Amino acid sequence: MSIEDSVSRIARENFDKTLATGAEIVRGIQEGITSVVENVRDLNVRLIDMAQANTDVAFDLAREVAGLVQASTTDAIKLFDMLTKQASELTTLSQRFASTSAEPVIGRAGRGSKIVPFPTELAHGSRAARQLIATTISGWIAHRQMSGNGTKPTLSPC
Repeated sequence: MSIEDSVSRIARENFDKTLATGAEIVRGIQEGITSVVENVRDLNVRLIDMAQANTDVAFDLAREVAGLVQASTTDAIKLFDMLTKQASELTTLSQRFASTSAEPVIGRAGRGSKIVPFPTELAHGSRAARQLIATTISGWIAHRQMSGNGTKPTLSPC
């Protein structure tokens, strides 16, 4: 074997080894890139799952808040309606009380005493009317207690 054959054989062996080594390196790089791509894909899938879960929780919270607002609004409307009805009932009762409380006083005034009858608007339950009636009745009671003689006192608004 000649030196040229020997060099050629060594060159060919080195070339074959280099090709084999290069093929292994390329396979290693391909496997590494494939692994990186799979990891990135898995990471992206997990991020999408997390985003979906966060979105679901946010929508659930929004639905609950909307439900609470609706329930609060409904309760507030019911409460307002109830308070309006109660205020109306109290107004009616107050007017009836003022009217019936004023009748004996007005009746006595009409039987020849020196009492001047209350104007009719006082018997309709305004606050000023109720105060005037209460003050007049209190004055009449105090006068009657002081006189003690059972005569009809003269009432005058205080």
